[in-house]
Amino acid sequence: MYKGKLYEELNAAEKRIQSILIGAFCFGDDGENAEITQFWTDRNGIPMIHFVQEDGLEFDFPLADYLGSIELEQDEIDEVEDYLESLGLYESKAVPRKRKLVLNEDATAQPAKKVKRGVSLILDEEATEAVKNFVGWSRELLKEVGIPIADPKAERVYIKEGSIYYQGPYLGFKPGKAKMLQARLQKYVNREKFPAGMTISPERGMFIAPFEADGEIKLV
Repeated sequence: MYKGKLYEELNAAEKRIQSILIGAFCFGDDGENAEITQFWTDRNGIPMIHFVQEDGLEFDFPLADYLGSIELEQDEIDEVEDYLESLGLYESKAVPRKRKLVLNEDATAQPAKKVKRGVSLILDEEATEAVKNFVGWSRELLKEVGIPIADPKAERVYIKEGSIYYQGPYLGFKPGKAKMLQARLQKYVNREKFPAGMTISPERGMFIAPFEADGEIKLV
């Protein structure tokens, strides 16, 4: 049984929000990757979400309390914020949950199987935005030179010794592609949000940028 209202009982505004949220990526408990699977309003009219983490754990949270941990396009975020504001539930200064990144793995290693133990760094909001910006530019540059990311799960992000690393689905860039990437690095270097000091490592198929982040180190 669907929690709260049945699908057909949702009003037009709720159905629109449901269409935005179902299937959206979010960060779950302690930053675990998760996916939203349900949206409903409880008996008090409070919008709720249900998400399932990659480790199989499931949670329910009020949407307004969890909005900062949901990955959406900006126009979709605006719609959800407007919806919550109409209910008197949106707080523009609400502090989003922090994200988790793998810390100090060997950036030259082959993709490995998941392990149950490791070290994570829980980042603050500013550092999280910097990481998202770095990854976004890495993906865009790969796209521009014709290197598709067929499997997003092949992407890897590392923080190590004052730098952040992004590795896509290939372990090296061919000379022609490397030249094209270098040209685009020069093209975008003065863009406002382009990561400062961003370079590539052709032999390892990586993007690298200086990155100093404060955060809570946690064993997972």
